[in-house]
Amino acid sequence: MSMRWKGRASRRTTPRSSVALRPFRERDVERLLGWIDDESALFDWAGAELQHPLDRAQLTTYPTVGGPASHLLPYAALRSGVCLDAIGHAALAEIDPRRRSVRLGRVIVGDPALRGRGFGCAIVMRAAAVAFEKLDAHRVWSYVPTDNTAALRCFENAGFTREGVLRECAPRADHYVSCYTMSLLAREWERAQERGSAIAPPRLSDCDQRPPSPPVDLAYRAFPRVR
Repeated sequence: MSMRWKGRASRRTTPRSSVALRPFRERDVERLLGWIDDESALFDWAGAELQHPLDRAQLTTYPTVGGPASHLLPYAALRSGVCLDAIGHAALAEIDPRRRSVRLGRVIVGDPALRGRGFGCAIVMRAAAVAFEKLDAHRVWSYVPTDNTAALRCFENAGFTREGVLRECAPRADHYVSCYTMSLLAREWERAQERGSAIAPPRLSDCDQRPPSPPVDLAYRAFPRVR
């Protein structure tokens, strides 16, 4: 699932440069667990992939929390220029080298004071920039629940297109939730950069450029081109 967002979607715009990403670290675990404070928050963040209550044991697939190197790149989101405590989270997963496809998900703006101010969209844009610029992805995609209007607006503002609906694909409490499949292609990203539009890729900041820990570094190698 794609995004945890409380309240209405904001019409205010937060500059993309206001957010930086760094690899998720051990010290970020407790902060993340504090953000995912109930079953609804967990579903909004990770869909049906994890169980409530979220605990450290369920994060062992994260390379920086004791897991092996894998095609999962979790990130802590930071306010640019304040590269200390995380304000949010995003992850790149299901990295498919042959198709040059990357799934973007587990987006959350953890600090309640920053919700509704455009930081969620900025995190999505920044994570997409990493996928396109560092991983040489051709397609970045995500699942977004059809009833999560704030997340839908966020991904659309970031340039993603609704491709179709997976009907009642995710169990939530006593019912099933349908999800949109949304995607952004490299050529769309590049065109946006050329014309300087709202979804133009931000330059990667000093926080983004910090070398990740060795296990994560294995997944940073650019995809081979399909001839």
